[in-house]
Amino acid sequence: MPSMLVRLTPCLIWSLAALPAQIPPATAQLAPNNSPQSPIHPSHAPDINALVGSMLDIPSGVFRMGDLDGSGSVSEKPVHRVSVKRFWLAAYDVTFEQYDAYAHATDRPLPNDRGWGRGKHPVINVSAEDAQMYIEWLNHRTGRRFRLPSEAEWEYAARAGTTTPYYWGGEFDDRRANNNHTSTTEVGSFPPNGWGLYDMSGNVSQWTRDCWSGNYDGAPAKGSAWQTGETAPCHWNVIRGGSWRFDSTNLRVSARLRFDLTNRVDDLGFRLALDR
Repeated sequence: MPSMLVRLTPCLIWSLAALPAQIPPATAQLAPNNSPQSPIHPSHAPDINALVGSMLDIPSGVFRMGDLDGSGSVSEKPVHRVSVKRFWLAAYDVTFEQYDAYAHATDRPLPNDRGWGRGKHPVINVSAEDAQMYIEWLNHRTGRRFRLPSEAEWEYAARAGTTTPYYWGGEFDDRRANNNHTSTTEVGSFPPNGWGLYDMSGNVSQWTRDCWSGNYDGAPAKGSAWQTGETAPCHWNVIRGGSWRFDSTNLRVSARLRFDLTNRVDDLGFRLALDR
């Protein structure tokens, strides 16, 4: 069993219309009452829960961030201690049905799904700027302050207290993540990590708020986003998690890549975070 760095307090599932409930065990299949909503018809005004989905209560804690086992790149070094405040993180990536509701409401173009399916598939072909506009629209509708997670928050939540290269152990297991080099799968098709988060490795990579830096020299120690980066203004954002296109090396929880924040590709999406 992987070693633990923090005491794991129970995470909670949250919605705007329901009291928190305990998450299912890590090996549970996607339960109907925790699934994203059915596809949204453009003429129907979606409710808030359909736009937000399930949010998990991520406990505060301290962890060691970076390449813990020495198998990563220079960008994952030096390993450093980071403290993270309690926050909410979406159990699933934002789906096409959620993003399409926004696009219909604001007369924006629908992202190309490459024929793989919309509905519960994670939205793809969205830039960091597109993600931010979705979040601003969602915040206006809900009165909340949703955002992208910081890179440190992302790794802390993905690890869920573990110190191994993958959140399920030391070796890659293709039964736990989509890296089939073919297409996306519906969110929640693979088992979640120990804190109930689905697809933190594989399926689609995920935008974070951080501007790219080539290593962790001078990285924030409090879990906040690193927004100075190597250039000013920031042109590259950090992406995390790996995707259906990547090999297993890039699905390690410490692996990090950069991408131009204006570009759209078919293996990159995002997930919502929210401050407590």
